[in-house]
Amino acid sequence: MPVYEDVLSSVRSIRKLKGIDNINVLLASWDDPRYGDRAYEVLDKALRHLQRIHDAVVRASGNDPLPEELCRRVLDELGLAGMNMNPLIARSFKASLKVRDMQDLLKDQ
Repeated sequence: MPVYEDVLSSVRSIRKLKGIDNINVLLASWDDPRYGDRAYEVLDKALRHLQRIHDAVVRASGNDPLPEELCRRVLDELGLAGMNMNPLIARSFKASLKVRDMQDLLKDQ
């Protein structure tokens, strides 16, 4: 589960990494080292995952639930119902609420 306070900054950071030519090794905090083309695949996967989280938050926030309920709903939708809720995860979901009107986070801004 990625942890972030600004989902758009996270998207921009990953895009910036993708813009680096000839990555030899990617040392991401969330994954094992990835080499060469595999590094770019992992970055693409990370972007898609951020979009998936954002979509789940938008759907779960329909009637403005309390933060704990929102967190529970999103974890359920992502198939992570067994994961313990914690403030870091809740903060990440709250970051998507700030840009709830944006359907596609990956569209060039």
